Amino acid sequence: KATISKGIKEFKPLAHHLEYIGCYKGIDFYNDSFATIPEATIGAIKALKSSVKTIILGGSSKGKIDFSPLAQTIVKAGIDNLIFFPETGRAVWQAVLKQAGKKKPKAFFVFSMPAAVKAAYTYTPRGTACLLSPACASFSIFNNYKERGNLFKQYVKQLQ
Repeated sequence: KATISKGIKEFKPLAHHLEYIGCYKGIDFYNDSFATIPEATIGAIKALKSSVKTIILGGSSKGKIDFSPLAQTIVKAGIDNLIFFPETGRAVWQAVLKQAGKKKPKAFFVFSMPAAVKAAYTYTPRGTACLLSPACASFSIFNNYKERGNLFKQYVKQLQ
């Protein structure tokens, strides 16, 4: 039991895999930049439950992707703010609109990580979470998921 307890206490999660960045201005920030498919983002939303009120999505397309299961999860989770990167951001937003009914979340379309983080700080309520979990590859704006995640961490800390 002591070995297991020690292992849990000392466990260091992998970077960019639902990585807790910290609490800044009362907002918990999570970096899940490795989530490059909708199923991974669905898993992240379910893991964090109802604490997520802002999510950063979108990126490069890996071909034709069905975003409707992701949209359904976003709506069911009650996520209020959706921040989108090109090129898939509009496709995800259209899928959300089909699922949302009368209570639609707010959508913000950005072209840089600083703009995404600024929107997150502006619209995420204190005591809730902001999740970077793009559901898409990074190649529309970023070189790879590591660069995307590292920039997210940098600007979360820098813009606080």
